[in-house]
Amino acid sequence: MSDVIFDCTELYQNPIRTGIQRVVREMLRNWPDDGPRLHVVRYDVDRALVRLSEQAVRVLADQEAGTDCLSRDEIALRLAAVDAPPPEPLPEDAVYFIPEVFYDTLRCRYYECLMKAHGKTLAMLGYDFIVYLKPHLFNLRTCLGQIEYLRLIAKAQHVAHISEATRRDYEGRILHAGSPRKGPVLPLGADGLNMERQTWHPDRRNFVALGSIDQRKNQQMIFEAFRMLWRDGHDARLTLIGRAFAAADIAWLDEARNYEQFQWLDEASDENIRRELAAARCTIYVSEAEGYGLPPVESLAVGIPVITTAAMPSLEGLPTVGQIRLEDVTAAAIAEAVETMLTDKAASRLWKDLRQLELSGWADLGSQTALWLETVSADRDHGVATAMETVRLTGTS
Repeated sequence: MSDVIFDCTELYQNPIRTGIQRVVREMLRNWPDDGPRLHVVRYDVDRALVRLSEQAVRVLADQEAGTDCLSRDEIALRLAAVDAPPPEPLPEDAVYFIPEVFYDTLRCRYYECLMKAHGKTLAMLGYDFIVYLKPHLFNLRTCLGQIEYLRLIAKAQHVAHISEATRRDYEGRILHAGSPRKGPVLPLGADGLNMERQTWHPDRRNFVALGSIDQRKNQQMIFEAFRMLWRDGHDARLTLIGRAFAAADIAWLDEARNYEQFQWLDEASDENIRRELAAARCTIYVSEAEGYGLPPVESLAVGIPVITTAAMPSLEGLPTVGQIRLEDVTAAAIAEAVETMLTDKAASRLWKDLRQLELSGWADLGSQTALWLETVSADRDHGVATAMETVRLTGTS
């Protein structure tokens, strides 16, 4: 079993606790003791791959005392103080693994060179390709900044995916037609809230929508649904949790703040999330496009039902217990689902049914990733040939 060179450059440069950085952090935290040995590195334009010290890795993984409550800037300062690169060289026969998305052209070309000129084995974790396939959701006119990354992930010998949906996009839209390559799906953990399982009570009147405010997550549509309900005299509160992207149109929030039943918390801290969920009757997550969609499964994992879309990748293949899945996402459809949840009988049934649902945790991601990379190593050592695909970069939808 070969060692693994684990590239976490994005986490190192921007050690936030959300998004892809959160996945990488949890992977480090939950790496199994009997898995391949990790050599954690970051890319540097002058020095190529720089190995991180063991203490720096523990800081990034929140395994040092007190690091789990530090801000991004405080973590960066701690890293600068402890990150003295160990002197030993990286192993020659290791598998290279990138569990991140990045748009650094030089970093992409470095890994292409490792594969083509030096015969190295590269494994990557694919998240989603929404920026390329649906740039209008991000107010982008061009996807040129993503091209080098897309070329790299198409050329990597081994690619795993976070959902069946992202695997379909990869095989159907990124790889050359007719050359599918079945990488495994490694579902993300639903147990990241560190919160005890919640219990039903009719006094729960709050609905929580968690996620950064942007065009695709439809928070404005959620507000419009609640505005309809409030005008009809319904007693329900709506809380949005998440920062607004700079390009997002948030003028509607000015009107929303006029309603006493509404609040927006722009900091998605663990404290804010746990406090609001402790009073929540239901969560709402109706994003138009996702590679996975953690908030719905995290809500379900702590026993709280969710209103979501029928096409949510994180729910594909799961029983529908504890969920109201919307085929068409409109303000009227959201309002109807909320009205259903405001009925104590219907809400209590969804809460009760949810007890039978079992979900994957972050430890499962760590162990399954380690097992997959062991297979990658074994395939290479046994001379299994994997074709180098050519990327198809034509058109968007």
